[in-house]
Amino acid sequence: MSESPSVDSDTAAPTPLILDDIDAQAPDFGKEALFLLKKLEIVTMHFEADRRVKEAKRLSAAGEIENLRQEVAGLKLKIANLQEETTITKMKVRAMECWAAGLKHAAQAPHFGPDVNDGKPQAP
Repeated sequence: MSESPSVDSDTAAPTPLILDDIDAQAPDFGKEALFLLKKLEIVTMHFEADRRVKEAKRLSAAGEIENLRQEVAGLKLKIANLQEETTITKMKVRAMECWAAGLKHAAQAPHFGPDVNDGKPQAP
């Protein structure tokens, strides 16, 4: 049950007992403000964490892109080396084809030199 407020007749102000009651019933704005500040700090930390994750992903992607560029440069170098080797191989194959064609032509041409067996020129 509630007490009726006692009022000092000279000042018409509530007595300290009633002020204490009012103070006790009033919300503690200091605690609520602290709670809100902590909540704001948590939200801020979430935003900061998200920002850092995005930054890390961006840097990671940039690093991966750089790694891919280096791999592509390495592959281009390998391709250039293979093209050079292919060109050299083609030249060797062409030289062998020419040599084989020369042997074939020499085999089909009449022999004008001395016959190895008897030392006499071979009759045509």
